[in-house]
Amino acid sequence: MTHLKWLQPGDLLIAISPSGTLRELTNFEQGVEIWKSRGYRVELSPGFDDRWGYLAGDDANRLRQLADALNDPNCRGILCARGGFGSTRLLEKGKVGQGKNAQFPMPDSHSPK
Repeated sequence: MTHLKWLQPGDLLIAISPSGTLRELTNFEQGVEIWKSRGYRVELSPGFDDRWGYLAGDDANRLRQLADALNDPNCRGILCARGGFGSTRLLEKGKVGQGKNAQFPMPDSHSPK
C-alpha cells in the first residue's frame, strides 16, 4: 500500500482540466489564489482553458495534461478545474501516470483496500 505525504506550503500543485470546459474563470482564479495564499505554488497546465464542444479540449489534450501532471517529479498535487464525464473518457485511452517519475498511485476499483 502506498502512503502519500501530506501537502506542505511550497509544494507544487498543477491545475488541469480533464473534463468539461472551464465556465467560471473568475471563480477558478479565486480558487488558485486561495492555494497560493496558503503557500503553495500553482502551475496551470498548458491548454487548461481550451474548448472543444462541451469539453476542455480534445481527448488527446486532456490526456496529455493528466499524464504530464502525474509524471512530473516536482508535482505534489493535482487540481482539477472541473469534473464530469470527460474525465472518464480518458480512462479508456490507455495507461497514464505510470511513467518512471509517476508518484501518484492509480486507483484500483477491484481492490477492497
